[in-house]
Amino acid sequence: MANLSQHLAVMRSTNIVNSRREGVTIYYSLSDKRIMQAFNIITEILMNQLDRDEKLRQEFVLHLQDTNAELE
Repeated sequence: MANLSQHLAVMRSTNIVNSRREGVTIYYSLSDKRIMQAFNIITEILMNQLDRDEKLRQEFVLHLQDTNAELE
């Protein structure tokens, strides 16, 4: 929880999130909906990278299997 509080404090101080207090509860929301759009774009790019890396890994495994079969 301490790390989360620190992260939220930084995001509040840089106006990434808005906060409002109701009693002892604090509610947070993104200050600009484009932040979520940017997050979604970055996530899509990273997922594509992982897909590409997985395809390379699979090709490498097949290559190793072929090489091992030739050696037998």
